[in-house]
Amino acid sequence: MHNEMSNDSFLGSLYSHPGAFGSEYSVHEENGIPGFPNWSMNDPLQAKVDNLTHYCFPNGADSLQGDMPAQIVKACLTVENVTHFAEHYTSYQGHWPILHMPTFKLTEATNGLVMAMMCIGAVYSSKLQVHEVRQMMDFVKSTVISNGSIYSRTMNGQADGLGSTSWDVEEMQALLMLQQLSLWHGGANQRQVSRNEFPALVRVAKAMGLSQQASTGHYAHSVLHNSQTTQTAPIDARSFDWHGWLEQEKRNRTMYLLLLTDAAMVMYFNAPAQFDPLEIRLMLPADDAAWDARDELECASALGLHGPQAQARNITGTRRPTQPGMRDAIRTLMEPAAAFAPSSTNAYAKFILVHAIIVKVIACQKTILLQDGAWQGFNFGLGGSGPATPLSQNDWLDVHSGATSGPLSASNSGHATPTDTAGSLQMAAQQEKKRLGNALDKWKRNWDYDLELQYPPGQSHRRFGFSRDGVHFFYLGRSFFQSQRPSDWTLPADKRFQQVMALLKRIKGFVLGDKEVRGHDIGSVGDISELYGLDDLTLNMKLLFKPYNSLLDSPIAGVRTSV
Repeated sequence: MHNEMSNDSFLGSLYSHPGAFGSEYSVHEENGIPGFPNWSMNDPLQAKVDNLTHYCFPNGADSLQGDMPAQIVKACLTVENVTHFAEHYTSYQGHWPILHMPTFKLTEATNGLVMAMMCIGAVYSSKLQVHEVRQMMDFVKSTVISNGSIYSRTMNGQADGLGSTSWDVEEMQALLMLQQLSLWHGGANQRQVSRNEFPALVRVAKAMGLSQQASTGHYAHSVLHNSQTTQTAPIDARSFDWHGWLEQEKRNRTMYLLLLTDAAMVMYFNAPAQFDPLEIRLMLPADDAAWDARDELECASALGLHGPQAQARNITGTRRPTQPGMRDAIRTLMEPAAAFAPSSTNAYAKFILVHAIIVKVIACQKTILLQDGAWQGFNFGLGGSGPATPLSQNDWLDVHSGATSGPLSASNSGHATPTDTAGSLQMAAQQEKKRLGNALDKWKRNWDYDLELQYPPGQSHRRFGFSRDGVHFFYLGRSFFQSQRPSDWTLPADKRFQQVMALLKRIKGFVLGDKEVRGHDIGSVGDISELYGLDDLTLNMKLLFKPYNSLLDSPIAGVRTSV
């Protein structure tokens, strides 16, 4: 049971010598922290720990005697423990790669981001149990919000200039990590609070302009992330700005994890969507080889800026200097006559796209099956007017570049009764649902074809990472598409979570058989533990997002471990 360890023995283990952390993730003094190639033991980590301690305990740690969450955090704030938890964070990074590890330095990152990373590392560490990590999460979340600025500036109407610095993005990353922790690792109350607070987090991200390409003059401006620029001007490797590219890619990946969290809220908890995928005016994530590159030359080579002969490291991606835009990719899926060129999207992009389609499938199902007026509570968000705005015809059909045929077109003027409007929306939803079914099938054909090109059977490069394993969600989307039960879309959040997680586990077995026939590995969704989510104590995130078996499994193993 989780209460067997006394507080004294628990805190004592955290204060013990570095060897107490075991040998699986041992720290080598000459190399620094595995997974953090830009940090070495010569960096002043003790100064950072002192800074973190003041950040968490501005009035002194002794002022919170008897406060168990505070005592847990205080015990964690030693050089050895920060190193230990940072190492274990890399398992989460493998699933959700939003930090650029080759240039990331613990000593220079914002305190809130480091504390959020420590909470995630604590999940994967054997030093803390589930209930102890949950206490740590609450303390750190409160500390990050009280010390931060992006949340308060947005809520107080002082959002001018928000998102104009890298510190704002790191603060958003910290809040997003804590949101993920609450959803997948939190207790019942933490999950409820997290669901209630999520719309505010989305509001902050929109105020920061994360859904838009950074403009010229912005610190994160990147020519290669601007599809209009790259279509009209040749791409010159000599003028490649790696810093701008990295900063825009960080913003993109933060935004896409937020979008995926929104999709998860819709799929697993019956929450209303806060985004329409079509309002994301960004390129899809870059190839792993470009994102994981250690320097400008390696990144430019992975992007193909030095020709195909220099792309040896990029074996699992599109091998293209730019990626499709989110809106263009969705339109390609939805338009019957359109098709993706072979290997034009990578695995992470496909994961994002299938979730975008599923969110739209659920919107249709709610409109079709909930005929008591509940359709008014759902909105794709194009108008930004909030979740109580009914869908317009343009919302349904914007994917066809503004096509407005059908029962709610502009030619249908006059005054409609609520019954007429609901009936018309259901007709539009039926038409949209048919297109979405075709889009799902197109997605699956594209996934199967590209998987053979990017991850051929028998290759040594394993497809590790939840975000690179989208095929299970095709089947989940198909299940949602075929559902005829109105109750599916009205279940309380935790009941719906249990229902969908059980369905995903059944799908896992089906996909496993298919992959064995094709010769592919099972992927990270296939690694979900059967125990995950069976009760409150098994809501342990490392059972959902599997840790690396060893650092040799890590896609970032083998890169530089010192500066």
